[in-house]
Amino acid sequence: MKTRRQSYSTFRAMCHAAGLAVVLGVATSAQANILLNETFDTDVSGWYWNTGSFISNAGEADSGGTSWNQLFTTSFAPTTLAAGEKLSVSFNYTPVTTTMTSLRVGLWNGAPVTATGFTPFTGSGESRDWGGYYARMNTTGTLLRFTPGTPTYDNPVSDGTTLSSGSAVFAADNTQHAVRLTLENTGSGVSVKLEHGSSFGSLSTVLTGTDTTGLITSGLQNVGFYHSDTAASVVRYDNVTVEYIPVPEPTTGALLALVGAGFFARRVKRMGSAC
Repeated sequence: MKTRRQSYSTFRAMCHAAGLAVVLGVATSAQANILLNETFDTDVSGWYWNTGSFISNAGEADSGGTSWNQLFTTSFAPTTLAAGEKLSVSFNYTPVTTTMTSLRVGLWNGAPVTATGFTPFTGSGESRDWGGYYARMNTTGTLLRFTPGTPTYDNPVSDGTTLSSGSAVFAADNTQHAVRLTLENTGSGVSVKLEHGSSFGSLSTVLTGTDTTGLITSGLQNVGFYHSDTAASVVRYDNVTVEYIPVPEPTTGALLALVGAGFFARRVKRMGSAC
């Protein structure tokens, strides 16, 4: 049986541990800023594609089965990532046509596309200058890639340097899936992470990779999807969200830490100096 002194000692240790966890947790939190939130409930306005057509179908962006090798893109507020800051895009996709071979998603800088029917893969294409990072999910494997955005690279969703590779997570199964692609400026490189799952609540990390040479961290403002097939195919996109996650300001963190410390000091006094 514990003595009163032992009980007080145990309670004191628990109290200090809880207080420290709360203070640190609050002080290191950062508020995400939603730069794009698209559900395609009524239309696909503001989005552009190079060939074929897209329509809003049952609240999703539907490629319509009129073409293949389609880039589907839009822009958001230009974003620069300082050390420790992140930019992510999450979305649902459904590969309706079961012959699809690849689906890709990326975040790039460069001039936004402004009209449908553009030619992205030639010297005169609007997206020739895109630099950034993308995930290439094939039926045979998965890649994370860096595109430098120079005249050498005409295709922003096929050219570039491979940062990491892994096994396939993409299957043309006519089933809805969830994806999140996250960029983080680590201070010495750009870390890229791909997560995949049956829903946003079941996402798991598929690949991570780091670019330590190109370091594209400024002017990021384009998000795009690309699907390929051997014939005209249908894919649907939904719930596209682009988020910017800053690093907490040190002064804010310090203030919250002081508030937390004061709160627990008062609890100590009320408990008769038990902790």
